[in-house]
Amino acid sequence: MASLVKQYLQAQNLEVLVENGLEDAVMRFVDKDDKDAIKDFVADTLRSVGRDMKSKDMDEDDVEEHVSFFHRDSPSTADE
Repeated sequence: MASLVKQYLQAQNLEVLVENGLEDAVMRFVDKDDKDAIKDFVADTLRSVGRDMKSKDMDEDDVEEHVSFFHRDSPSTADE
């Protein structure tokens, strides 16, 4: 199951969500029946990206560049 999830996520174009973190959340959902795992991961990631963008006082024109930078440089899971 883990390899199937990993293979599927690698084929997607994830711009904000980090593959490894989403993979972990999906596996917690499947293996541990954690019904909130994916929702919590997405919420934590968006909160982290939003907090980081606010701290840098971003213009609308800079959002796409910042999201790419955040995705590339973020750890496998979002900061809590």
